Amino acid sequence: MDGAAQYLSGRIQSVDFSEPNLADLFGDLEWRLGSKTAKNDFYEACGKPLPFPPMQGALNKEFRQLNNEWTRRMRQYGRWSTAKYFCRRDGSSALYLYLYHPELYTDVTGWAGDRGLVVPSPEDMIWAAYLVEDGSIVLTLEIEES
Repeated sequence: MDGAAQYLSGRIQSVDFSEPNLADLFGDLEWRLGSKTAKNDFYEACGKPLPFPPMQGALNKEFRQLNNEWTRRMRQYGRWSTAKYFCRRDGSSALYLYLYHPELYTDVTGWAGDRGLVVPSPEDMIWAAYLVEDGSIVLTLEIEES
């Protein structure tokens, strides 16, 4: 257990359960929880979607880094060369290209296929499996195109 959950575990929390509005009671209980892990556990026990999905932070960090690299490389090498590099580099880069530059991904995979080059499948990445569960969690990035 993390520090906030340990801190709360030894103390009794008094909540007015005569509250007629369940949403207010839920909010009151949630407010008393300090850590993201404890809040996730509480939401899961109540059958609600998690407010802090466990892999969301890592996913956002990965795609921000890829976006920064895309911008830097595109300015230096151009759009097509950067797309070829991203598509052949690794699955995360290919997934980034697939999500944020879909038409370019299609063009580059066609180009690579014509030359017999192996392109990593974005569908094999852990991020792809995670995003299939809820596509609304894809990070919105400012994409530089030229």
